[in-house]
Formats: sequence, C-alpha cells, structure tokens
Amino acid sequence: MPTAASASARPAGSAPTWTPRSARSGTLNGTNAPQNRFLFSGTVLDNIRFGRPDATRAEVAAAARAVGADQVIAGLPDGYDTQVGERGALLAAGERQLVAFARAWIADPALLILDEATSNLDAASEARVTDALRRLRSGRTTIIIAHRLSTIAEADQIAVVEDGRIVESGTPAGLRARGGRFAELFDRWVAGAA
Repeated sequence: MPTAASASARPAGSAPTWTPRSARSGTLNGTNAPQNRFLFSGTVLDNIRFGRPDATRAEVAAAARAVGADQVIAGLPDGYDTQVGERGALLAAGERQLVAFARAWIADPALLILDEATSNLDAASEARVTDALRRLRSGRTTIIIAHRLSTIAEADQIAVVEDGRIVESGTPAGLRARGGRFAELFDRWVAGAA
C-alpha cells in the first residue's frame, strides 16, 4: 500500500512512495477496470503512467511490483518499453489486465470498480490476476461485477442481480446458509471446480 511520504521527501536511492489520497484533494476519486481493459497504443510504461502522468519510471515499476505485474512485464520483449498496440492487441488478456491493475494502483483511487476482471482468462492467468486483485483491493472500497464466483470469493458483501434487480444480498456465508440463488450458484461452482 502506498505510504504517507511524498516522492520528493525520500532519501536518494530509497523506494518511491506516494502521498495518500486522503492527503490530496479530500474528494472521492475512483478508477474503473472494465472487462475490456482499455489500453492505448504506446508502451507498457505509457499505459501504466496514464494513471498518474507525473509518475517516474521507478514509481511505475513499484506499482507493477505491487500488483505482481513486474514479472510479466520483465518477460515482454522490451520490458516497460514494449509497444502494446492499439487497445493492447499485442498483449495477452492476462497481461493487459495486469497493466490495467498497475495503472489503477499508481492512481491510488479510494473507489475501485472492477467489471468482469477475470473474464476470458486461462487458469494460470486467472490465478495471477486474482492475486493482483487481492493486493489492489486492499485498503480501498471495491465494487466487483462478476459472473465467476472465484472473483468474488473474498467479498465482504454480495448482491445477486437478476434481470436488473437485486434478488438477494448479504455476506457470502450468510447467502450460502440461506439456500437461495447464491447458494445454488455457489454449489454449482464448487461442483465444477472439483
């Protein structure tokens, strides 16, 4: 999690830090990570820096490390200088999502909205992205829109939506105990994972 020190106050050679959102404008800021992760033509560095345009290369690398994207980026042909192509077409779906998460991390939003964050991912990429999600959600309000129950397994509260209406809501354990729609979905998910 970013610390309270500002980047300009750190000793030479130390890890970069950010001023927390509470010390900035005092307003609620949010970031949306949609199902179709929007990346623009340019480099990985440019795409992450979009979350905070004044970020240094070291701060971008720290954000990538924070969400576990650094290893994936290191495997790209030119690392942070790899061209991603229009809409990130030159990256795999999991790579695009991790770059988007690093962008969200560096922006340090108070509110994070994740829309189908693990859709269209293979099992290995989903595991990597799920771990990144855990880190990204820490310390911030997060709204997760998902069909995959693995994405919401650690949620504090769940609202089940059908036909545009909330049909039940509560804690995951409470919803499972109640035996409603969520319990039915959960049982099918567990059976499919076995």
